[in-house]
Amino acid sequence: MFYESIFLILLFKTCFNYLLTPEVTINLDETPYKRFQPAAEVILSKYGYENSFEQVFIIGNESYFKNIPNNDYSIFSQTLGKYYPNHYAELLGIQSIFIKYNAYVSIEYLSAWVYSHEIGHAIFNSNNTNNGKKRRFNRACTGVLLLDTNNNVWHGRNMDQIYPTVRNLTLKLKFMKNNETLYYAYDWYWFKTGFMSAYKDNYYTFEENWRDINSPYDDILKNIKQGMVPQSFVFRDILEKQPVMSWNEALNYVNNVPLIIPMYVIMAGLNGYDNGALITRGNNNFTYYNFNNITNGSRWYMVLTNYDLWAPDPADDNRRTQAEYLLSKWNRNIDTNPLTIGANLMALMSTWYIQNEETLYINIMSPVNHILLTYSVPEMAPLGSKGIYA
Repeated sequence: MFYESIFLILLFKTCFNYLLTPEVTINLDETPYKRFQPAAEVILSKYGYENSFEQVFIIGNESYFKNIPNNDYSIFSQTLGKYYPNHYAELLGIQSIFIKYNAYVSIEYLSAWVYSHEIGHAIFNSNNTNNGKKRRFNRACTGVLLLDTNNNVWHGRNMDQIYPTVRNLTLKLKFMKNNETLYYAYDWYWFKTGFMSAYKDNYYTFEENWRDINSPYDDILKNIKQGMVPQSFVFRDILEKQPVMSWNEALNYVNNVPLIIPMYVIMAGLNGYDNGALITRGNNNFTYYNFNNITNGSRWYMVLTNYDLWAPDPADDNRRTQAEYLLSKWNRNIDTNPLTIGANLMALMSTWYIQNEETLYINIMSPVNHILLTYSVPEMAPLGSKGIYA
């Protein structure tokens, strides 16, 4: 895209050495088995299994899956095969590349990763503990929406993740069909055959943020067995729908699709006060803010991290408050050039604590301006103790 090379020149002169991530084409005209094989091939050929997936799986086994009964892994794969056969076939294709590189990963285990966000919200006993330690998560993503003076919508997205090794899994994915680009995803969750960050030119952008509301494991497993949609499939369901969903149709889907566990969603459209959305999702309910009804005193910017908008930031995590303060000082009547707006938004997203030691990547997006800028953030030394979930 036009501005990407200019942004690279600017960013390489900053104190952080932001990097572009490998891009892989996912051809949806291929059989499901073959679609994600190129992505797995890129990662395993570049890093090997030991320096990529194995490290992530080790941490996952110590956190998400630590308390999962062994017999339940077959439930995940059977459910996926029954309700989502194309995703299941895509997983089998990814598994085949593991085998090619002499790493056997069972389809049952890969299927469990599809539901890792859901499992990460599970309460396994009345104290919600892991080996006697209170479960907690650290900073886990920031989304910023703003309107420029033409009321065009911009979206800044930080992905925070406590697994530093997932940098070696992160890809920019171009999804194509009939020789046309449908949309882009930028994520490390692609090996679940879904994603949490996406961009469709001339339509909309999507971001998922963790919402720390938990449920008993048995309730989560019951919802999984009933075929309820995994979080990582929600955006893909929208982006591959034909005919293409309108803004209102996509918003309605995000607001109302039954979920296994809660989450936050940030959406940017094209132009206007109703074309930005901060959504707080429960299993079967939602609260929705746009530029018209946001209550922080501004009608041209909105920020969402990992806490309900009607509650104050916790004392030890003021990312939303910090971002709102910086936005309140932004004179958007001076900064009207798309390059300047994008650079200023990047500066905001890379401000310390908005960007932090757990930030994996930063996206700057504006579908009406045809801008998708994606940068990987190098690993930094932690400033404090880490939780196990993000």
